[in-house]
Amino acid sequence: MIKLERVMTPILLSPKVVAALTQQFIYSGKSVWNNDKIKKVLKYLSNSKCAYCECDLTKSGAYMEVDHFADKSNYPNKVMEWDNLIPSCKRCNAVKGAHDVVAEPIINPFLDQPKDHLALRMFFIVHKSDLGNSTIACLNLNDFDKLLKARFKIATEIINQLTEIKKSYDAAVLNKKPNEINSTRNRLIKIIQQCMPNSEFCGIAANALYNDKRYIYLRSNMIKNCHWSDDLIEYDARCGYFSLDDL
Repeated sequence: MIKLERVMTPILLSPKVVAALTQQFIYSGKSVWNNDKIKKVLKYLSNSKCAYCECDLTKSGAYMEVDHFADKSNYPNKVMEWDNLIPSCKRCNAVKGAHDVVAEPIINPFLDQPKDHLALRMFFIVHKSDLGNSTIACLNLNDFDKLLKARFKIATEIINQLTEIKKSYDAAVLNKKPNEINSTRNRLIKIIQQCMPNSEFCGIAANALYNDKRYIYLRSNMIKNCHWSDDLIEYDARCGYFSLDDL
């Protein structure tokens, strides 16, 4: 889970429309929020990922649902409030269900900074606060089949790529081959791009890269040898921002 930003309320959700749709839901139970235009904006806000677990909602078989942060059973008057609508995968929406976030608060990625409350330990998400603890339990963020396996795969791929890049970089420097040094740097940039917000499980991927000894070695030596470019400076800073801490 990473921090997300909410843009202004879409024009289609005017106060008059929101009031009418809310009343329609209260009287009929109709899924008035199931609107393609609303879903499109929500998907944009989360980089086409589930706001809770960060799985890719564009993959084959994936399906985005509109979650009501304050659930519709307990808070029917909030069913069309823009700030209450969350882009979610089917798994997270089903697991969260009618959890009462007022009685037992969980992280709202649009309001809270998740890394203040969550950390990593061997691909398991662990809590740094009571809010983090209740979030992990509510959303089952350590689901072995749906989440842990995917995190492990992504982190392992990053580590394997870093191993190869380190070998290539050391050889290029030793043999004084500028073209190979540039090629190595471009390969490193591509890996860091896998840790940006538009990538699946960004917080986990960023952690795997940013804290890896091979990446630390490459960054240190590239800086020392004046091979650390401006774009790497920017990517490195962003990677550190999104990376969940080890605990």
